[in-house]
Amino acid sequence: DANPAANGIRTGAITLAVGTEPTTDGDTNANTNLTLDLAFGEDPRIGVSKTVADIVPLVGGGFNVTYGLIVRNYGNVKLNMVQVTDDLAATFADANSFDMVSVTSIDFAVNPGYTGAPPNTNLLLGSNMLDVGAQGSIKLRVRVVPGAIRGPYNNSATATAESTAGTPVADTSHDGVNPDPDGDDDPTNNNDPTPIDFPRPPTGVVLSDLAAEARPGGGTEVVWVTGSEVDVVGFNVLRADAADGVYVGINPALIPATGSASAGEHYRFADTDGTDDHFYKLEVVTTTGVPQTYGPVSIRRPWLPRGQRLFLPATLRQEAMRTAATLGGATAQGR
Repeated sequence: DANPAANGIRTGAITLAVGTEPTTDGDTNANTNLTLDLAFGEDPRIGVSKTVADIVPLVGGGFNVTYGLIVRNYGNVKLNMVQVTDDLAATFADANSFDMVSVTSIDFAVNPGYTGAPPNTNLLLGSNMLDVGAQGSIKLRVRVVPGAIRGPYNNSATATAESTAGTPVADTSHDGVNPDPDGDDDPTNNNDPTPIDFPRPPTGVVLSDLAAEARPGGGTEVVWVTGSEVDVVGFNVLRADAADGVYVGINPALIPATGSASAGEHYRFADTDGTDDHFYKLEVVTTTGVPQTYGPVSIRRPWLPRGQRLFLPATLRQEAMRTAATLGGATAQGR
């Protein structure tokens, strides 16, 4: 080197120019003789994404949740000791329970001792490596019984590794299937957690029967039978003067629900002011605050076969009753 003092390290853009002899380099050529030694430093980067691949409801309650994770090398050197940690106990702290079902991967050696709760939160054995630009996937399945709190349950995983020179790298997962959705080759600025909202069980009543029957001593008895009741608080009986009229509640207090999700119940309510001209609806009050309404039904007379309803104007209804009396209890012949 004819001019050692000119040696050094430069960063950024460098322009190499030719011209007259700037220094004495031992030759008689007026052109500049320049050399450039290029050296690249390591820039290790790792990224991880996480998505909810599947939610399957289970008989008896609860859900099987399958998470999908992708781990990718975004740096310029190979990564060693690749590891992913996931604390499910923290994620599902407000659930009734959770149980780890399985961890699988075709790209990494998984940890058979993973439980999802500290200290066993490592998904992998930590013996794998990732070449530059390479990626691998992991599937994590967990059984969750959410209880009253249905979500959101936010979850994040953390990927770690070391460069060939021993430099540690880490990234917190981003929701979705791409660890670096903004494409800047820096996955550490994409870290949205992965949420789960479990569907709520159906609420309300499966109604088996609803009828309004004339009482022998006058008035009306509204009868209903439920097949099942889920989160039902009680019932209101509504009455109107026409099928499409304005319905008003007639029970002085909410009629308490006594059925369950697996067994229904029989209910009766006596309307002492009920007449043949009245129509009835049943309002179901649930814990969600959104009522269900069934009906309308009209008055049913004992001489009608059970299960039938007779919707007749008042004049025709009276004639049908006279005909029934004449027949001595035979099937009514209305028109």
